[in-house]
Amino acid sequence: MNKGRTQIITFVLLIFIPGIINAQEAYLIDLGKNQNDIIKNTINYSEDIEIIISNKLISAGISYNITITREFQMNEILEIPAHKEGEIVNIKTIGCSVLNNNIENIKEATREEKVAEYVKELETDLQKAQQTDPNEEFKSCQYEQIQLAKKIIGDTRESRKINQLKPNEQIIITISRVEDGKKKEWKHILQTQKKGKWLTTYGFTYVANVLKKGEPYFAKQSDTAFSITPLEQRSRLSFIPSVFFTWFPYKDINRSWSPSVTAGVGYDLEAPTAFLGGSFLYHQNIAISIGFAAHQQDFLNGRYNSGDIINDNLTEAQLNEQRYVINPYISINFRLGTSPFKGPKQETDTEE
Repeated sequence: MNKGRTQIITFVLLIFIPGIINAQEAYLIDLGKNQNDIIKNTINYSEDIEIIISNKLISAGISYNITITREFQMNEILEIPAHKEGEIVNIKTIGCSVLNNNIENIKEATREEKVAEYVKELETDLQKAQQTDPNEEFKSCQYEQIQLAKKIIGDTRESRKINQLKPNEQIIITISRVEDGKKKEWKHILQTQKKGKWLTTYGFTYVANVLKKGEPYFAKQSDTAFSITPLEQRSRLSFIPSVFFTWFPYKDINRSWSPSVTAGVGYDLEAPTAFLGGSFLYHQNIAISIGFAAHQQDFLNGRYNSGDIINDNLTEAQLNEQRYVINPYISINFRLGTSPFKGPKQETDTEE
């Protein structure tokens, strides 16, 4: 039984794995359309892509320049050599005038729009000529002529393969030729999908002073002197309005919850606070974030000791110094168009 299962699994893998490995996307550039326009499209990343160029002119003396540019490198300009008449047999000595006429039209075309029209007609006639019992018009078509027609169609097309596309990558494909001293150009810009984007959310953040709590002091009067005394702090939570920056991957666009890394800063820039943690974003607009905060706490200045007697009534700012400590935080964040922490605009009266 196990041997049979192994054979079935092996058979399935042999069928599907090559297709997965060689998966690639095709992108068609039709020279019969969008001349001198810039066409932009989005394509998938993590795949190879084959650029297919169709409806090229194959008249003698006409050549195309093809430039394919990626963000991280620029390929050399590729030149398509002009089609040589000597490579084609004298088709006029063979029968099947329908194919003859279409082939001649393609060879003598001077506009890409016409190539597209003639190729379509030739493909239709080829299908009729290759039927098991073709009608009278196509019975004189010989095998060599059918192959020649296929070759002519192939000559109007070209492909370029670009390997392993990456996220946020841009590929610029430029195809050009010169006609009567004027440059004709086709430009396509392909942009791969982005992995995601940064979202800005505003947080109502509470820092729990559990790992390290400040130890502020004040000058307590004792007769004519003052004693440096600890200031009792009853609250272990500090509220800090904050702004967070959270990475949102596009693969989670249809999910209710999206976990991600987040970082933020406190709104009070006079006492800067930094946050780093994880975020659970609900439908891209509301988030719960937990992590660690680096924030300032008051500690006794190193010049003094607890219980010291001093003659001057020093303020808390003179007795204490601020140091950064690390403590955990929890925050509820909202994705809003404007900051909720901005106060109302102050209006001042002006004398006329």
